[in-house]
Amino acid sequence: MRFHQYLSVEMLLRHSDTKLEVLIDEAITARSNEELYEIKDFLDFLLRENISDETLEELWRSGGSNWNFSPGGHRSVFTYIRDTIAEKLAKKE
Repeated sequence: MRFHQYLSVEMLLRHSDTKLEVLIDEAITARSNEELYEIKDFLDFLLRENISDETLEELWRSGGSNWNFSPGGHRSVFTYIRDTIAEKLAKKE
């Protein structure tokens, strides 16, 4: 899935001692606005459609990540990513 390519999940796995927020910010900074709009739209869909925490965890794991979150944690991470992208895009407009 392109979502995982954009977020560079491999980078998350290589830097397990770095805060997740820092890695997400770095991955977002490396993306074009077009890619960011696509990711944001996808995350908006996931968060708006009330997809189960189990499905969000499956989606997260499908990218190869071994980071574990408590129930609801994936939703928080996806929300952080979406909000960070929205802030970046708003600054460019």
